[in-house]
Amino acid sequence: MVIWFLYAAIFIIALLGIHLSSLVAAPSQLDKVIRAFLVLVVVHIVHAALFRDVLVGFKYVDRGAPFGLLYGPLLFYAYYAAKNNALSLKTVIWHALPFVFGLLAYSCFLMLRQFRMEYDRSYYMILYGLMALSWLVYPIVVVLSDNRAQANSKWIYRYAVVILLILAAFMLPLVITGIVQGRRASSSTSGFVIFFSMFVGVCLAYFYQLHQLLGNKQPASQVFVQKEEPGLLSDHGVADDPVDTAKFQRYYSRIETYLRHERYLDPEFTIGGMIRELRLPKPIVTAFFVEEYHCSVKQGINSLRIQRACELLEKEILEYSMEELAQKCGFNSRASFYRNFNQEKECTPLEYRDNYLFKKRRNA
Repeated sequence: MVIWFLYAAIFIIALLGIHLSSLVAAPSQLDKVIRAFLVLVVVHIVHAALFRDVLVGFKYVDRGAPFGLLYGPLLFYAYYAAKNNALSLKTVIWHALPFVFGLLAYSCFLMLRQFRMEYDRSYYMILYGLMALSWLVYPIVVVLSDNRAQANSKWIYRYAVVILLILAAFMLPLVITGIVQGRRASSSTSGFVIFFSMFVGVCLAYFYQLHQLLGNKQPASQVFVQKEEPGLLSDHGVADDPVDTAKFQRYYSRIETYLRHERYLDPEFTIGGMIRELRLPKPIVTAFFVEEYHCSVKQGINSLRIQRACELLEKEILEYSMEELAQKCGFNSRASFYRNFNQEKECTPLEYRDNYLFKKRRNA
């Protein structure tokens, strides 16, 4: 009875999380990773319920499924996206390779009955061992690479680290005991622990999506409460009727949400792509930047990039070369970075850093 309650709770909360993620106007890569996680959980839980507790005699179909090999990579994707890095197809495929190979082995396991009868224990041992290693190695890599100063609002993947480490601490002893004693790496509580961890994971994902939506609505009301002037957008050819003010406030809120995710730090970012993702007319986006930043869209984006560059340059230890810093802040080349930085700050990046550190030490 308890396991069916877990099945239902996981399924419903995961679906609600997917629904919330579809309401985000301009989803970031982290939002997309979390949505992928929720979709995976829905597939996983339906598969488990069907073959563990509905169809008699098919438990091996659930036990041999390699879904667990995807949770470690998803953690890495979430961490990578939380650092405002663009997830390339190559990165996604590379980390998903263990699951791909596991899926091929799983297909053989299901189709070849003789193989399943003779080597089922070895198959389970290898599969659960790889899952446990994945749940251990990925969290360790993330913890060692984590830089809280750059991702202090991306708390969700840190909770995921804890969940995977707990699962690894539970699974590894089972695998080792199974190898030593020559029996299957499972216990009466292993399924419950895994499904309860999935329940905690989907709850975190759901509340993250809810926080994204509610957190983005409140600033919008605060920002636009004083923007009810009759001719607010008329100078830009967008609107002349003050009745439409609330509608344009929603448009502005959508743009602010998009910029809050800092997609412009990706060197492959384009203004045209931003407008397409926002699904807004270009004059509205232009009006937003003119009113908020007193400049064009391109100048505003470059100004935000320079602002991030200054934050990195002000650190005591400079972690990047100028070429790497340019890429990290969304510029395609060092020359473009230097040109825009000089226009914004009237000095080179290194001169800015030297001046900042000199004043800081003098005032210390």
